[in-house]
Amino acid sequence: MEEVSKEDVDRQVLDKLTQIIVDRIADPVLSIEDIAQQMGMSRVHFHRRVKELSGITPRDYVKNIRLVHA
Repeated sequence: MEEVSKEDVDRQVLDKLTQIIVDRIADPVLSIEDIAQQMGMSRVHFHRRVKELSGITPRDYVKNIRLVHA
């Protein structure tokens, strides 16, 4: 059985987050709480994890994805 590295897990988290945002890109009321729930995390844990992985807040991450897809 192949071991999954921390980097692979981190990439999967960001990929899932990006996909959730892209799937709901047109939703004007997409909240961080909704995204955290879809990710299976509390809002606080979600905020810390996104900040740790991306270096920016979840709100800024969402804004960046929306800008890329605009």
